[in-house]
Amino acid sequence: MKTKLSTELQTAVVAQLTELFGDGWTQTSFAVRSSGVGEDGAEASFAGQLETFLGVNGQNEILHAIVKCWSSSFKYQAVAYRRNHGQGVAAYIGVCVQEMVKADAAGVLFTRDPVSGNPGVMTINASYGLGEAVVSGVIEPDTIYLQRSFSDKLTVKEKIIGSKRIKIVLDSGAGGIAEEETDDKDTFCVSDEVALELGRIGLQVEQLFSDPRDIEFAVKDGQIYLLQARPITTLNVESDFELMHEHDAGLLNDRDMFAASNTGEMMPQAMTPLTKDMFVTTLSGCIQALRSDVAGYCHKSFADTMIATFCMHFFLNVYNAWDLHIGATNASTVGSAILTSTLAGKSSKGPTNEVLSDVAMLLSTCPDVLSANVPAALRTMALEVLNTGKADFFQSLSPEAAAEWLRSNESEKLKKLYDEFIEIHGHRCVRESELWEKPWRMEPAKFVKSLQRMVKSPDQLKDTKRILSESEAIENVKTPIGFIRKCILRFLLPIAREAVGHRENGKSFAIKGMDYLRQGYTRLAELLVHTGRLPDTELIFFMTNREIGQLIKNPSARLLNKAMRRRKLMPTLMNFQFPEINTGYPMPIEDDQPAELSLSTHLEGMPVSQGVIRAKCRVVTSLEGADSIQQGEILIARYTDIGWSPYFPLISGLCTEMGALLSHGAVVAREYGLPCIVSAKKATSIFKTGDEVILDGTRGTITKVLADDNDDKHTD
Repeated sequence: MKTKLSTELQTAVVAQLTELFGDGWTQTSFAVRSSGVGEDGAEASFAGQLETFLGVNGQNEILHAIVKCWSSSFKYQAVAYRRNHGQGVAAYIGVCVQEMVKADAAGVLFTRDPVSGNPGVMTINASYGLGEAVVSGVIEPDTIYLQRSFSDKLTVKEKIIGSKRIKIVLDSGAGGIAEEETDDKDTFCVSDEVALELGRIGLQVEQLFSDPRDIEFAVKDGQIYLLQARPITTLNVESDFELMHEHDAGLLNDRDMFAASNTGEMMPQAMTPLTKDMFVTTLSGCIQALRSDVAGYCHKSFADTMIATFCMHFFLNVYNAWDLHIGATNASTVGSAILTSTLAGKSSKGPTNEVLSDVAMLLSTCPDVLSANVPAALRTMALEVLNTGKADFFQSLSPEAAAEWLRSNESEKLKKLYDEFIEIHGHRCVRESELWEKPWRMEPAKFVKSLQRMVKSPDQLKDTKRILSESEAIENVKTPIGFIRKCILRFLLPIAREAVGHRENGKSFAIKGMDYLRQGYTRLAELLVHTGRLPDTELIFFMTNREIGQLIKNPSARLLNKAMRRRKLMPTLMNFQFPEINTGYPMPIEDDQPAELSLSTHLEGMPVSQGVIRAKCRVVTSLEGADSIQQGEILIARYTDIGWSPYFPLISGLCTEMGALLSHGAVVAREYGLPCIVSAKKATSIFKTGDEVILDGTRGTITKVLADDNDDKHTD
């Protein structure tokens, strides 16, 4: 290392050493170690991140060790640690020069049990020689547990002897430290008397600093030397279980019922803490406003018993929903319910699949359904790519490069179509209410991949859907109805169709608002990263609003550690699946599908879009797997939301495990003329990719075609 201390600093160091140790200090062994400002705080410890030099002898070696201590603060390991814990990259580093104790034994005292946090137990780890053998983990030390009473009386509770096969000692000849074999490894390196005295000193240190302490010590001829003390940073750290359930809602009673069917489409899988804050809390406020405006009742509380989260999954409390008639606040739901009731008549068994199929047909042509325009807009772009004669060039590009070409002037008319798509739909994506997700405007490759695949099959881009007027739709109803119910349908159908468009458009506007929040929080995260308070922008979504406010006021390693652990747990939470109806506390479904499922060949669901198709199926359990969808396949998925829309032009039919008459997949399938059934339980387990199936969107069934089945192929 070329850097040297300034002449002034060299003079000051030598003068201090001479004053403290006399002229013979050059024959003394020293420890040169870092002592950074904020290095050992209650929230984070830099222990082990910076260099320590033991057994340093002579002026030149001491001065050189000081420089190396300072320079070690810029090692990748140290800089990354500070960055990940919200500390400034340019840290203020002090250096201690301490006389070395030629210890008989040394180690670490924890004034509380470092694993359990039990304040009634003090833990001592010790070994022969210098404490470096203990703190570096090169040996198995002796462990002594001291029992601490309420009045701070100490007794030896338990002793566990360690192997202690080696000890680290000062190398008086060459300087530095050396390893030696241990002769008395079968005896405890400190006596009970020394252990109890060490515990009493630890109580004084803990009282002085007002928090539990991790104390390094040395023992020489029965005399105890304290080397350093830092807070125990592992105490009061939440377990993984606590983090997974920290935002769980309370139950009013053990018979509360929670539904995950509708919420499973609106917010599939787990939410980040920031989304829970913004999405669930905002929705709770909207529901309370509806109670006041529509039901004439509101309990005026920030809490809400109608909606809840468990393991960061979103649920609807069924009892309260029915009690307050919240369904009456959704005109689309009310409209379709009245249509269903009108067709079903006085049947006490509820609507049959034939009735539901007729309702789906009546709602197959709805005006101004904004979300259904996504596949249509993609189709228009695909046709324009073909018209330009650049289909081969477009397909040869990576999705990212293709998106870049579309927004460039080189793509001519396509640039305008692309810009219009981003302007209208750019805020949408899979799990679009989740702030952590990146919408199409940020990652256009998500929908451009589908666009490239559409260009490969120009014959499939024709719009073959038949548009039905209200009168035509009513005449096509198969359910027997009389003159009066026909009149009712003629009055209700235009209103119900328009309500579907309002529902979808209203959701688009709400998601637009969430996207504005996403942009705002992303910009805030960029500023926090710039000031060193956040290690990366993504981490902000794993903090609550309150925690973000605390971080803005003061850097906090504790908050960052908690957020990073939440992010680490997210894949586990995302994989949780819950029953659609839960009584009492919702419990995740165990992944133990019975083997006989694969033997099933027929499954019933709810018909939501008429038509019959026979084709190969593609089973997709996550959007990442949707890239494998081939033109003309029947898609079988757990659910679909707006993020799946780019794949609708590729498929010939849709089957989902979740959903209802007005779910996103049902609405878009009807607008696109695709046979579709929903609520087909365990479909992703029963069928396998490549199976040939018959999807009957009129009867609400999906059937596997067996090898010896020679029936003619079904068509729409």
